Amino acid sequence: MPISVASTDPGRNPVPARARARLVAYAARVLKREGVTRPFVTIVLGDDALLRSLYVRFKQRDRATDVLSFTYDDTRGARGRALEGEIYVSRERLFAQAK
Repeated sequence: MPISVASTDPGRNPVPARARARLVAYAARVLKREGVTRPFVTIVLGDDALLRSLYVRFKQRDRATDVLSFTYDDTRGARGRALEGEIYVSRERLFAQAK
């Protein structure tokens, strides 16, 4: 199940192994519940500035957001449902909302 986690600033703020494993496990549960049998998903942890710039560029909305998702392929076939895409998460919003 290729679910990966990336950080836009891995040198300064690497994702701890335990947090990475929990995030991948959570994503796997959600995708399974949605009927995805072949996920190819990358979860990108960034900051508010990155998400805001992506939001402006792709959604034409100039404001902060906590999560953006981009689906590149979502197909159903004999081998089940395949989903390919990226999920961008603002670390700043993640920590603020977790409180």
